[in-house]
Amino acid sequence: MVTGFTMFLAYRRPERVWRWALLVGLSMPAAGFVALLTREHPSRGMIAGTFAGLAFSIVAAIGGRVLHRARTILFARKDSEVPPKANSQSSI
Repeated sequence: MVTGFTMFLAYRRPERVWRWALLVGLSMPAAGFVALLTREHPSRGMIAGTFAGLAFSIVAAIGGRVLHRARTILFARKDSEVPPKANSQSSI
């Protein structure tokens, strides 16, 4: 879920991929911290595993940006496909 969601966000908005990586990647440690504050006591392994999500989100964000760039390069519009702009002054 972390990888797919971060990759989708970075693909759709590739301007600043670091914000998507941090937003999704730090949500898991935040959930672990909330679990510690409640009566739930996760193990050390579960807490350490929440920080692994941050690494996966960073890789997925970069991958989403690469996919966006590859799509723009591979499927670029050619000049002949772009309709000409309408000129306000008509030549007779």
